Amino acid sequence: MTDPGGPDPGEPVPGPGPPPSVAALAATFGLDPAGAEVVRAASRHVVRFPAAGIRTFATPAPADGARAEATVADLLAAAGVPAARRRAGPAPVDGWSVTAWREVPGVDPDAEVGAEVLGGLARALHRATGALDPRGLGRCDPVAAARAQLDLALPGEEVEVLRAAADRLEPAWRAAVDRAEDGPDADHPEQGGAVVHGDLHRGNVVVGTSGPVLVDLELAGWGPCAYDAAPTAAFVRWYDRPVADLEAFDAAYGGPLTGAARAAGLDEVWALWSAAWGVANRHRSEAAAEEAAVRAATLATGHAPRPWRLR
Repeated sequence: MTDPGGPDPGEPVPGPGPPPSVAALAATFGLDPAGAEVVRAASRHVVRFPAAGIRTFATPAPADGARAEATVADLLAAAGVPAARRRAGPAPVDGWSVTAWREVPGVDPDAEVGAEVLGGLARALHRATGALDPRGLGRCDPVAAARAQLDLALPGEEVEVLRAAADRLEPAWRAAVDRAEDGPDADHPEQGGAVVHGDLHRGNVVVGTSGPVLVDLELAGWGPCAYDAAPTAAFVRWYDRPVADLEAFDAAYGGPLTGAARAAGLDEVWALWSAAWGVANRHRSEAAAEEAAVRAATLATGHAPRPWRLR
């Protein structure tokens, strides 16, 4: 999940040990280390190599998730979907699994990514991949991903709260997957399946010279199309985003995807993932710990003590 805030990038993070050093990453991938910087010190550790135009993403081993992400990225590249392009990896580095990705050319850091952009990207992604046979594809599974984050987290009450929420929300996710496997019908075209991004919010889209591009594909895989509208629905519900975002997303998508996400409880499933990521990285700062507590309390009670914050 894209969340560039945090403490000193050298701070340890949960996992098998300290994340790979810049020197180790540069040597593994043959990168020029000049000007390299850690841009996120978290359970998904990100280093930028400006001289090479590359970013590396490291996650605690094993490499299953990184391999699945690489497979999806290659599929999207072949289908012409505007998404991050993989250069190399995954490769084992100091107990972490690392992939290297090309920087998106000409990124405009001030570009606004609205709900209509997210809906348009979801439409392009699903149209390009909806006819694929899901039996040959890795699956998007946000409940399993949330549990994996909780396995990395330091012990505490919030971890147990979210484990209970994962148990509660697992049936909703499985039911949505089953409906997607049955395929859409004339009355519910939005209930089919495709390759989904799995974490489609404005922080995981950058605008480059060729337009908006999907980045951070760590949760991507085959799943219910409606799940890509879940973050937008959750942002309206808990991040204090305007209700008009739902209409804007659906208009760009060409169907009532946000309504399908809410009806199936997928906004809560995405909130589980988001909260688990926050709890796994709550050690990064006092602000991160406070945000993690807010998210966990929301999953426990169904009510947010205050609006959630992306950073």
